[in-house]
Amino acid sequence: MNFWTIFFARLIGGFGCGLSLASTSRIIEEYVPLSMYSTASPFNIFIAQLGSFLALISAVVLPDEKASDQEYADDTSWRYIFGFSFIIIAIGMFGFLCFVRTDTPKFYVSINDEDNAIKAIHTIYDTNGSQIQANRIKRFIEKSCN
Repeated sequence: MNFWTIFFARLIGGFGCGLSLASTSRIIEEYVPLSMYSTASPFNIFIAQLGSFLALISAVVLPDEKASDQEYADDTSWRYIFGFSFIIIAIGMFGFLCFVRTDTPKFYVSINDEDNAIKAIHTIYDTNGSQIQANRIKRFIEKSCN
């Protein structure tokens, strides 16, 4: 392999990991109720660090640096490393697509859709349809939209 192949692969991989970590934090902030946020946010950071650790450990299955060119060519362990990460990402995306059934209240407020914003808040924060809570939400949305 040459330097530029490794450079661009690491650049793209690093950009993807950084973007994923930042977007996941934002998703947690907007979808997780405040009572559970103090648990969900550190868990996200823990899982990201665990993933980094597993990525570093995965080098154990690769051939030794003193291996011959033929041993590198015959080795298929890199396929398992990439396959494992693909499977984990696919499971995460499947879960996200199946279980997140509404946009965030902030999104609905930004497009001035008050009814869907209230429905999203009732769904995310489990307000049991409280009318008092709904009136507070309406006042908040009116202030946010103006």
